[in-house]
Amino acid sequence: DILFVAPINGEIIAHVKYGKGKGIHKHIVDVTSLVVSKNHRRKGIANELMKYSIKKLPKEIKIITLAVDNKNKPAIKLYKKLKFKKYGLLKKASLIKGKYVDNYMMELHI
Repeated sequence: DILFVAPINGEIIAHVKYGKGKGIHKHIVDVTSLVVSKNHRRKGIANELMKYSIKKLPKEIKIITLAVDNKNKPAIKLYKKLKFKKYGLLKKASLIKGKYVDNYMMELHI
């Protein structure tokens, strides 16, 4: 795993975590977690953290993938702004509060 954090005054207010592929997939990472604390949302922190982390990923990384709740409009808007493209829809991909949620599958070639 590869982890990037955004600290303010010694407190981590956001993180993005990547899972690194292995073997023939070692050029691919998957965003497994992107979280910004509630008090700091809607301030561009996720956007800046993603841009920073993408630049700092190891040079052998060529593709970033992720799954996002297809109803999470702010997250989808963020990923599109970062040039991620949808490549599929995974039905019932997540179980949230007892309900299945479909996820868009997105990718960025860097």
